[in-house]
Amino acid sequence: MQFNDVWIPYGGYWSTPFTAWQGAFATLPPIPFAAEMAARALSERGVAAADIDGLCLGTTIASKHSFYGAPWFAGLAGLGHLGGPTINQACATSVRCLVQAAQELESKSARTYLAATADRTSNGPHVFYPNPAGPGGTGDSENLVLDSFGLDPYARNSMLQTAENVAREAGITRGAQEEITLLRYKQYERALADDSAFLKRYMLWPVEIKDARGKKVLATVTGDQGVFPTTAEGLAGLRSVMEGGTVTFGTQTHPADGNAAMLLTSGHGHIWHADTPRRWQRGHVAHVGPRPRALSRAQWRGGRATALIRPGTRQEGLHADGGASRRAARTRTRGNPGERAGEHHDAQPVRGE
Repeated sequence: MQFNDVWIPYGGYWSTPFTAWQGAFATLPPIPFAAEMAARALSERGVAAADIDGLCLGTTIASKHSFYGAPWFAGLAGLGHLGGPTINQACATSVRCLVQAAQELESKSARTYLAATADRTSNGPHVFYPNPAGPGGTGDSENLVLDSFGLDPYARNSMLQTAENVAREAGITRGAQEEITLLRYKQYERALADDSAFLKRYMLWPVEIKDARGKKVLATVTGDQGVFPTTAEGLAGLRSVMEGGTVTFGTQTHPADGNAAMLLTSGHGHIWHADTPRRWQRGHVAHVGPRPRALSRAQWRGGRATALIRPGTRQEGLHADGGASRRAARTRTRGNPGERAGEHHDAQPVRGE
């Protein structure tokens, strides 16, 4: 399915740091934690709760009270007027949440949608399933995290075996896996440059970890935890996890705890008003889907609208952040040659036709 009117506002996304399992976030209840971070992020971005009219929550690993999922999250985040689905699609949960949001927006069921995700791999639940017909009435049980890592009940093999199967079928060598691992680590190192300037664009920190009463600060998290230095020599020296396999400890991602969320919108970026931060006033967005018919090829570059056109004209669009937006602000609109694009948006929401 193609999405012709689904947009991601620049800065309309956030994430906590992610900490390796049994680390700093190991005891935090994942859904209340995510709700606290969402309320903080919306406040920092000047987004009013009333501007959001759709929501979903993705959470894969069951946690206490997760039966109530999205409505519980919404209430705790100050979005009590919203309800929505709680989504679980194993490792594809976050992607499914974005698809859900895009479908809701494309069908005009919502205009501004919050797709939130939260999980905690630490301290995974041990589940007991009563079985009166079992020997002596003994039930079944599973460790929801470790047993799921170890067995896909349909494929009848572990996640690791699935990785090896895919590598074999697609011809992905150990060398190729190590190459992409090194690339990702180098990219992460660049994100840490200048006191983590890139991460600070979207990551919420510091994150204070408080006691059960919410009064005493037990620890403060100021970045990801569990990422270790990676070198070509170090990766080459590791043994594969499975005998004769290609996957090593160094090319796997460690289980972690944390949460992230993203706002998506339709109507060419409609929602934020004049009293919000300037980057919201100007409606910087990235588009999800093909080039909208309303935008010329010159305005549409690499999946982003690069000009702001006066609402009500046939050519309406929104520019992305950075140099493109500054260039757009210097261009003249066809509808009114005397007015620079973008200036007239400061006193009203940006709306589609």
